[in-house]
Amino acid sequence: MSDMSPTEHWYAYGDENGNGPWNEDVEPEYEVGYCQNCYTQLPLQQALRGALFCSEKCKQTANTIRYARATIKDGRYNDPLVRQAIEIRIALILGGGYPEKDRKLSPKQRETIFIRDNHTCRLCGKPATDIDHINGSSSNPSNLQALCKECNSAKAIANFRPATPEESKEGEAIWERINAEQPMQLCDNEDRWVEIYKEIMQENREWANSWWPYHIS
Repeated sequence: MSDMSPTEHWYAYGDENGNGPWNEDVEPEYEVGYCQNCYTQLPLQQALRGALFCSEKCKQTANTIRYARATIKDGRYNDPLVRQAIEIRIALILGGGYPEKDRKLSPKQRETIFIRDNHTCRLCGKPATDIDHINGSSSNPSNLQALCKECNSAKAIANFRPATPEESKEGEAIWERINAEQPMQLCDNEDRWVEIYKEIMQENREWANSWWPYHIS
């Protein structure tokens, strides 16, 4: 039992008050000052900024789970391209997460590349929909190219390596959260999260402010 995660323990035994997954009307609770994905306590500086997750990887994990659950609910998951996009997201998470901040492009940068490449995929010639970083995260125009979604996905998959046993276990846990009948964690809830995340951010700030004076050297 000591090897159980908090989520696994909840589903197996519930809590000391008798609450558990068998209480269908009970929403997963959140703890102030902790990562909403992995339950690691947040550093005070992160909590002061209202952070909800301890890392970009945890943030991307929660975002991907909510997105996947939403696509299952509204039927988009039946589209092979949507399923593939989810699988790619999860593979990137298992590899440490997608360097979103480093690769973020402004609308002007994106349009410049689309115009330069004549809105045409540079690999197959179809209409381009995505901007790809050719190698690494440099946003120099020489490292950017317009691709169609199919070619961009195929390029990402071609660069993947086999998952380690630990990564495979992590991936299985993510899929379990995606396919659960009820959200296993509050940050998995594609409907409830948008209503409550600002409240958690504010409570994190208040929690950190209550402790901050004691940590000034």
